[in-house]
Amino acid sequence: MIYNKYFDKCDEMFITEVNTIVEADTKFPEFDENEWELISREEFFKDEYNEFDFVFLHYKRKRK
Repeated sequence: MIYNKYFDKCDEMFITEVNTIVEADTKFPEFDENEWELISREEFFKDEYNEFDFVFLHYKRKRK
C-alpha cells in the first residue's frame, strides 16, 4: 500500500530481487519498464552468507 501511495513521486529506484518464493502480504507494484532506464544490474549467487541468489537493480525514471 505504501508503495502505491508514493510511487508516482519516485524518480529513482534501488531494487533487490531475491530468487525465492515466500508468503507475504506486501508486494512491490508492477511498473512499466519503458518509463524507466536501467542504470545498473549486479547479480550475486548464493554462498555461505546468502541463502539465495539475488540481483541489485538501479532504475531512473526517463524524462518526458
